[in-house]
Amino acid sequence: MGRHRSAAPLDQELDTLTRRLSAALGADVRVACAPILDDDPITDLLPEEAEAVAKAVPKRRREFAVGRRLARALLRALGFPPGPLLVRHDRSPQWPRGAIGAITHTRGLCIVVAARGGPDEALGVDVEPRDDLKAELQPLVCTPSEIRWIESYPEEDRGRLAKLIFSAKETLYKCQHPLTGTFLGFHQAEVTLCPSDGRFEARILHPVAARLGDLPMEGTVIEMESWIVTAMRWPPGPNGSGASAPSIGDRDA
Repeated sequence: MGRHRSAAPLDQELDTLTRRLSAALGADVRVACAPILDDDPITDLLPEEAEAVAKAVPKRRREFAVGRRLARALLRALGFPPGPLLVRHDRSPQWPRGAIGAITHTRGLCIVVAARGGPDEALGVDVEPRDDLKAELQPLVCTPSEIRWIESYPEEDRGRLAKLIFSAKETLYKCQHPLTGTFLGFHQAEVTLCPSDGRFEARILHPVAARLGDLPMEGTVIEMESWIVTAMRWPPGPNGSGASAPSIGDRDA
């Protein structure tokens, strides 16, 4: 990442993304976005953090290091004392008491969101490359009703819409997991997209939904030049950026 495009357009795209996420999640939520470069240092991990990825390949350690660096900066900005961001047994981040947050990364980009919050609050975010979800993968991610909805659109749009559903479910899983402690499969949630206004609604198809009042969780869809990003918070923020997000394919930590 970064070899085929100048720094200025990339910086502008990340600045736009940061502002749009902040507007969607609420003024109390801190957002940080940064590219993941091949020469990013892995040495800025704190010792306890480095231990969690000591056996990982350099690519994973680099992604982890960028995420931890951004997360620690956001926590400092929120007034939390310096310290490592540890890993829970399920590989999700162990946010300090009184903080909520989420970390996501894809090829070349890391995003972290964090805020002050209690045990009944959560954030979720997911970033994916802006490309289509392959047709053979769509039934693995999408429920039959989601497939029917996708197929109501022209064929050239279906892969993009399926990828948005994939990302929305990743965000939902990250948001609900700190609240319920439950791992969900892709078919244990159903997403209704509203691409024209950048919103989605997700409903959990699992008994654990009762812990959240059996309410749908609303989120934001942001389509950038290079990436698609989804995000949510629970409960909904004062700006209506509703809930609203560990990822099934890649539990970002």
